[in-house]
Amino acid sequence: MSYRTFLYYVVPSVLALTLSGVYAIADGFFVGNRIGDAGLSAINFAYPVTALLEAVGAGIGMGGAVHYSLAVGRGDTARARAYGAAALRLLLLAGAALSLALYVTAEPLLRAMGAEGPLLALGTEYNRVITAGGALQILGVGLVPLLRNRAGSLSAAAVMVTGFGLNIFLDYWFVWEMDGGMTGAAFATILGQGAAALLGAGLLFRAGALELAVTGGAQRLWRDILAVGAGPFGLAMTPNISLVLVNGFTASYGGPFAVAVYAVIAYAICIVYLALQGVGEGSQPLMSLACGRRDGVAVRRTERRAVVFALVLASGSGALFWQYGETVSLFMGVSAEAARAAEEAYPIFIASLPFIAVNRVAAASFYAAGESRAAQCLSYAEPVFLALFALVLAPLGGTVMVWWSVTFARIAAAILALWLRARPRAPFAQSAA
Repeated sequence: MSYRTFLYYVVPSVLALTLSGVYAIADGFFVGNRIGDAGLSAINFAYPVTALLEAVGAGIGMGGAVHYSLAVGRGDTARARAYGAAALRLLLLAGAALSLALYVTAEPLLRAMGAEGPLLALGTEYNRVITAGGALQILGVGLVPLLRNRAGSLSAAAVMVTGFGLNIFLDYWFVWEMDGGMTGAAFATILGQGAAALLGAGLLFRAGALELAVTGGAQRLWRDILAVGAGPFGLAMTPNISLVLVNGFTASYGGPFAVAVYAVIAYAICIVYLALQGVGEGSQPLMSLACGRRDGVAVRRTERRAVVFALVLASGSGALFWQYGETVSLFMGVSAEAARAAEEAYPIFIASLPFIAVNRVAAASFYAAGESRAAQCLSYAEPVFLALFALVLAPLGGTVMVWWSVTFARIAAAILALWLRARPRAPFAQSAA
């Protein structure tokens, strides 16, 4: 495999995931500039529900895509098509069930996450609409990894760019022109994802891959998909589980102002998290195909290239946020006081970026090879470490130590990734056998 092939898969994935990060903050940008700190903080509290829907879609889609590529690598095209069809059916079922469940529990979930008063009212208004269209979000996100493995990386990127572009336009129209507030921002999100789902389905149909008829026992295929998909689901949810934890600790030790400061940092820097995840997801088809062929040399080469690419990306992104942190915060619509405080806090989170790079690539290498247990362990380690660090350090140093707990947790997760990678039963050792 040439370096050009590596870039062909990884660069569109990074760009698409980066745009999805901008997609994620679009509602925050328009609401923050219209409503102010309260609106941005409310979306920050509400966003984990959106993230859950998207993570379910990403987990199912990636689980199906990994098994598809592994089967293709073994030369079993019939089995590969069966996994693709099973994943599509599971996306539809999960979308219907989860959308209903989250709609009914929209307000209680926000209360459980610590939202009160105006934040609870604004967040509930937003989440009622988001959850009503939850099935569109699950399908829109879930089709992307299937497209990447079936129709190519450029097709997957086109789907994400389409959803992003429509969401930005509708946010401007609904929130600013029509003064639709939280409801308008939520409608912009679900309509953007709906467009992405429609385009994704069309591209799969053109590639001859839009199948729902499952042969060979759907339940067994679903178990396989969910076992691998638990890793990508965890990677997608980990920043948002951490967001819930940090929001709660920050509100307890710093109050509403500190929550607004953290909100603007979390929204801005999540773009980098997703770009780093894009490196792992973009290299997944290459690693899965190589694992299916039991070509350990190709797997290790792809992993090394992905790690270097991710570290360079993390370093460059960190330098930009270090230089322009206050400008980014003001652009998001927070007060000047909150923007200055955010600029002082950015270095805490920038320090964690290289460790996220290692974590994302290592996790992708595990689930790409079907090593579900290692991938799951690595995916869910960060919030566990974060809770432990915050419980110990927050009473000693307040809000600042809550934020440092995020970086310490990511360092610990990267150390765990290196340890899992060094074990004799790592997927690279298996593929080389």
